[in-house]
Amino acid sequence: MTPPLHLLLARGLFRMAATVFVALGMMVFWINAAQAETVRAWVYHNFPPFVIDVDTQSGLSYDFAR
Repeated sequence: MTPPLHLLLARGLFRMAATVFVALGMMVFWINAAQAETVRAWVYHNFPPFVIDVDTQSGLSYDFAR
């Protein structure tokens, strides 16, 4: 005997929600691990619009690094 349609849909929704929950948990763990890494950026262009002011750290190079 086949289960009613609403039970099949509920079971499918539960599996989908569980999958999404696990995926989100893995993404949060991956994002936290990625934030701890330091990346060095080398900038060869030290003229506008790449570097406008070194003291205030304004320009496209600083925006990209942030």
